[in-house]
Amino acid sequence: MPERQPDFYIVDILVAIEKIKRRTASLSFEAFLANEDFIDATIKNLEVIGEATNQLLKYSDVLGEDKKWRKIVDFRNVLVHFYFGINLNSVFNSIVAKKIPELELDIIELLKNRGNLDIFVQAVEDTKIDLAKLYRKDSIFYLSGILKLVEKK
Repeated sequence: MPERQPDFYIVDILVAIEKIKRRTASLSFEAFLANEDFIDATIKNLEVIGEATNQLLKYSDVLGEDKKWRKIVDFRNVLVHFYFGINLNSVFNSIVAKKIPELELDIIELLKNRGNLDIFVQAVEDTKIDLAKLYRKDSIFYLSGILKLVEKK
């Protein structure tokens, strides 16, 4: 498997964030709990965030030394290996409601502080092409908005 540029992992994280936010934005915890598809999709996207973060940790210049990145990977490992003990109340009310919006802001800030965004812009454009093939218009629109945010500085 060819090695991916780190910016593609950042795009993976952002797309997963967008999917979680879109699926859970108007849900109460009770509605979330009553919908197995929303639970499974949310857990899957949290796993994607954790795995992409794990890959990014291999590039020390991308994320820096903040321990929060390691915590994201550790949480992914809990989701994958201890799935039978997941506390859905914590997932919904702590991770989805609080940590995901914080993570999104952290990623945007990280991108704004980078010097050259050319590779990130290319990663977004390539991903948008792939998403278009899958009719993922919401994710495409979201990534276009992210580009506008990070290019403003």
